[in-house]
Amino acid sequence: MKYLIYTETYPSRDPASSRQTGIGRYCADLAAGLGEHGDSVVVLTNQEIGDRPTVDPPGVRVLSSGARPRSTGGLIARGWALLRLARREQPDFILLGDPLAHRVGSFLPVRLPSPYYPVFYGSELLAMRRVVGPPGPSPARRLNRGLTLRYLAGARDAVCISRFTAGLLRQVAPALPARAIVYPCVSDHVLKRRCDPETVADIRGGLTGGSTPPVVLLTVARIGDRKNQLAVLRAMARLHASSQHRFHYFIVGNVDAQDHLGYFEEMTAFIQAQDLERWVTFVPNATDDRKVDYIDACDVFVMLSRTVGTSVEGFGISAIEASCRGRPVLVSDQGGMPETIVPGRTGYAVPPDEVDAIADALAELAASPARRLALGRAGREFASAEFTPRASAARLRAQLVGGAQP
Repeated sequence: MKYLIYTETYPSRDPASSRQTGIGRYCADLAAGLGEHGDSVVVLTNQEIGDRPTVDPPGVRVLSSGARPRSTGGLIARGWALLRLARREQPDFILLGDPLAHRVGSFLPVRLPSPYYPVFYGSELLAMRRVVGPPGPSPARRLNRGLTLRYLAGARDAVCISRFTAGLLRQVAPALPARAIVYPCVSDHVLKRRCDPETVADIRGGLTGGSTPPVVLLTVARIGDRKNQLAVLRAMARLHASSQHRFHYFIVGNVDAQDHLGYFEEMTAFIQAQDLERWVTFVPNATDDRKVDYIDACDVFVMLSRTVGTSVEGFGISAIEASCRGRPVLVSDQGGMPETIVPGRTGYAVPPDEVDAIADALAELAASPARRLALGRAGREFASAEFTPRASAARLRAQLVGGAQP
């Protein structure tokens, strides 16, 4: 089979670039998995991926052309480029792989020559739900609503990254069956990279915790209100004040938007007020390999994402990456996060704003290294079997080619 994937967020050819987004990685890993099955994949993206020499995965051709569209004229021009490529390549399936690709798709002057499938992650559907609601008096809003509805109506179906996301899509576009649920996968650098004991020892070597080393917690995510790192800090402060357990919290991530700066300042103020400075370490600008090192060095991976406005965690691949490396995970019970665990077997889900529930779960995990080890072993089996590029591609092929129910 032949696939055309269009995304404006394909990962940079420079592994140190901030362009390594979850959405871009989803498309890249899916393309690699399809290539492993012997399929042919053409990826259309923009020139912002850079021009460093790279080798695309077998069966995958990445075409970078033009700048990321930033105006209505740019969206229309990009649509024509997509049409020309689709007519030339004649793919069996077209995947429109990010929110900007959806905008381009809605501006297409004519139908694409092959069946197309929008890929949905979560937050964009909350925003789209407003767009397709009552149009109101604004001509611009009525036009946007009409273009969006036409785009959705023309799709053969959609690809959703979780059952949660599929549920959101059914609210926005009830006519779309949303059969193709294809979870994000763990990249090869996480699956196959060997643990380096010396690096792990170096990360943990400077930690203090009295006679007993602290339990090491880790979150790998951008710093912001939705990622909810402050909830972990609140639970830590409560446990340090009321129990013998001590924790060290590594926060691997950046403040990558101006509107997140206030949240970061709130976090640092809380750390100072609770005298947690020696128990918390911020790790900005970490490479993919360095993130894996920190996963290997932690005792518990924590991801307590919550829904904030129209921003929601559609899945949470970082939790799966931690499971793949044999770490127990504590996730929130909102969005698609519960789908990243087998409850009680690979980790736990807790309400992200209930500090007592978070503290209780952390205390239980801190008290039993054997329990942490058992959860981690089960998580490794779960993630390594279900969330590889090849497994995700097989799931997509079954849905698009065979139309099987999820």
